Amino acid sequence: MKSGAGTAGEKSDRDLSQRRRKEGEPDDRIFDTSFDPDRPDNRERQMSRHCPISSRRSDAYTDRIEALFTALTVAAFLATCTFVLPLLLAADFVLRLLTHNRHGLFRPLSERCRKLLNLPRRPVDDAPKRFARLLGAILSINLVLLYTMQMHSVAVILASLFMAFALLEALFDFCIGCRIYTLAIRTVKR
Repeated sequence: MKSGAGTAGEKSDRDLSQRRRKEGEPDDRIFDTSFDPDRPDNRERQMSRHCPISSRRSDAYTDRIEALFTALTVAAFLATCTFVLPLLLAADFVLRLLTHNRHGLFRPLSERCRKLLNLPRRPVDDAPKRFARLLGAILSINLVLLYTMQMHSVAVILASLFMAFALLEALFDFCIGCRIYTLAIRTVKR
């Protein structure tokens, strides 16, 4: 049995954790992704410091696949100008908002794709993602309204922006809505 290696490693981890707490930095162990989100003791321990509102968790990979489907739907709308596509997006975002992301038009397909790609669950705070879904609902509803008011050029610009945001999330895990949420929370805390 190794007596010195394990003890020194544990001591240095504790020291680092204590130093970070004193300096106000989050502990890396809080962001551990190997946990069971259904255990109550893990829900509190895993919640990030800049998410004071929600203890709900969302799966990052499933959300990214949903963002890809959103981007593809917007691209299909831009290519065909079919009015039903923005309506589907609006229905999807509103349904995900009302059901806390448990249901949506793309949700079952996204979860199936995640399983087929053999991607593990990667839980993240749901509050920033919920805010991003709210922004997606606002964008898609505005897209429907602009298209119905015959403002096609503005609708194309908005749809292009919407597709860019969805692609950033899908390809680079960069969620614009989550960034806005985090900045808003930091601003309110000051």
